[in-house]
Amino acid sequence: MRGETGFSTLFSGAAGRLLGVISLGLLLVWAFSRSSPIPETQTQSVVQIEPDTISQSRAAGSVGTAWKSKPHIAYTEYAKLDEVIGLLGGGNDLDSGDLQRAKLLLDQVFHAGSEALPTIHDFLLSGADVAFPVTLGDESHSLRLILIQMLSYIDDPEVVEVALDAMQSTREPMEVYLLSSIVNDWSEPGWHDEGILNFVERVLQHEILEGKVDSLGPLIQVLGEQGDETTAGKLADMPSYLQQSAAVAMAQLPDGSGIPFLVDEIRDSGSYTLQGRLALRLLAQSAAAQPNAANELVRLAAENKIPLEMWLELMKLINGDERLQLVITRGQRADQEIIFHPEGDEIWYRVRSSSPDIQGKQTRALLDQLYSVTTDNDVRRMLKNANQLF
Repeated sequence: MRGETGFSTLFSGAAGRLLGVISLGLLLVWAFSRSSPIPETQTQSVVQIEPDTISQSRAAGSVGTAWKSKPHIAYTEYAKLDEVIGLLGGGNDLDSGDLQRAKLLLDQVFHAGSEALPTIHDFLLSGADVAFPVTLGDESHSLRLILIQMLSYIDDPEVVEVALDAMQSTREPMEVYLLSSIVNDWSEPGWHDEGILNFVERVLQHEILEGKVDSLGPLIQVLGEQGDETTAGKLADMPSYLQQSAAVAMAQLPDGSGIPFLVDEIRDSGSYTLQGRLALRLLAQSAAAQPNAANELVRLAAENKIPLEMWLELMKLINGDERLQLVITRGQRADQEIIFHPEGDEIWYRVRSSSPDIQGKQTRALLDQLYSVTTDNDVRRMLKNANQLF
């Protein structure tokens, strides 16, 4: 459920952001860090999906229908975005004046708030995109992702309908992930989960059948964040080149339903293999919050199945100093890690937290349990020191 923070307080608070022209700059910097470079103005191919529970769950009169029945109050926002597209996608050499003008116009669209919704809605549904450089000569990035980020900040219930419409008109993994996150931020828990899961599973299956083998992590992340008791089995059946991403998503499933699959991977592959080590890291990452993960980690320690050189890293994961995830969210710093496979590549991230989410009693109790079952003196010394710090 979305919080009460209003549009006017978007950049206030602990982050120390300022309203004004720099607000767009901050948004652009984050969006550019997440979007894939695109060479020029282009039109996306749109996956055709039959109506599913997303559309069926909507109230009568979708946002598109409602807007068609009244004059566009945001004509000025349309004109501004048209000018941005003309400046960036006209095929002419872009100079510094054009770029500054485009940034100023986009900043004005951003500060229009709810009045910009028709503009953002229509552009996202058009399937078009335009390259947006952060500076002259820099790599260009997706205007669509920038507008989706704007959408995530607008404090208006109609944002849900805009996001749902846009999500069903794209198969770009990062767009689907961000739009589904917007829907969940605004909706009651579980309200759209089934529809979103069905949609994402279809898009993912389509991409796999089409032979796309990279950059699918954001779609798998949606399954991890919103999955149900049936999702773990589906993740386990992912093609071999997506197994790392599937494992990261399994660790996030509710009620620990993905933990048995991670444990099976460790026992079947061994804790010295790439896949086994990843599963072990994810088990440690989940242990403070999921009792079955903690129990399995203690059992593996008692059986001396944890490599000595991994203990320090596992303690950081238990304490929340680091996390492994498929998508980077605002304010996070991360090192990118690419795992290569014969069929393609996967990308996932090791996120280093400047303010770790220490689990308190659960973390200390788990470290005590690990200490009690471990026989290696070096490991016991590390665990004892760590527990004193936590």
